[in-house]
Amino acid sequence: MTFSRSDAELLPGFTLVEILLVVVLMSVMAGAVVVSLRGRQDAHVLEVTANDLAAAIRFAATEARLRGTAQRIVFSADHGQYSVERERPDDQEFTRVGGLAGTRHRLAAGVRIRAMGHGRQAMASLPVVLEFDGHGGGFAGWIELVNRLGETIRIEVTAETQQVYVDQ
Repeated sequence: MTFSRSDAELLPGFTLVEILLVVVLMSVMAGAVVVSLRGRQDAHVLEVTANDLAAAIRFAATEARLRGTAQRIVFSADHGQYSVERERPDDQEFTRVGGLAGTRHRLAAGVRIRAMGHGRQAMASLPVVLEFDGHGGGFAGWIELVNRLGETIRIEVTAETQQVYVDQ
């Protein structure tokens, strides 16, 4: 069976150029969606990390008030990890608290502590320990987390009541 030019003009279908154009457009749109979702994922990871650190601070401040013994958040030297410790009443040494709060927590990949401070003043260097003394005193100020896109979240600890707020 042979086709002539007039037969080909009657057959329905798409040309190769049209198919390639659609494939290229779909690829560009899929790439844009991936980039858009990646940025949103980074923001979500920053939010979750801030909420985890805020929960650890709340736990330490609450335990210090309830038990009347010092509690503290201890950061690793690079501030990439932290855990909660409590003062033992018998020898006044600190030991990690039990359960999930006492495990060593990691800041998520791409998230770091940019600054800590009191009021409007940032501290000259990041402290390794945030302590709550058991009498309603201790760390009061803010901690600022930043992700690789430059987005920031601030955790605030009030001086009077040691309430912890995450400012998104």
